[in-house]
Amino acid sequence: MQKALSKGLISQSLRGGLIAFLISTALVLLLALVAKMFTLSVEMLPIVNQVLKCVAVAIGALVSIKDDKLLVKALLVGLIFALFNLVLYLGLGGDVNFGQVLLDLGLAEVVCVVVAVLKSRKK
Repeated sequence: MQKALSKGLISQSLRGGLIAFLISTALVLLLALVAKMFTLSVEMLPIVNQVLKCVAVAIGALVSIKDDKLLVKALLVGLIFALFNLVLYLGLGGDVNFGQVLLDLGLAEVVCVVVAVLKSRKK
């Protein structure tokens, strides 16, 4: 019983983090394409980028988190999403900006906790 519960916790959290990461990556690439085509303001891009990441995390958490221990699963989804983002950014040759990493992690966690609270109220 405990092993099945742990497996569900890990699998749902990984699935949510991966879904959020894939959606976020697709949306950020789409944003880059739109910015290039329409010459969007450089000052606006980081804000839109964070909004897109929050939307992606919310979708990942909504789709994957089920049953019980919603808050723990939500926190893990946010952490996994932030780690995937960091690994991708470092893999592409980016420099580590500690403030940006904390901002991504903090926003992901806040969004995931809000989703978990809303899902717990729905029951």
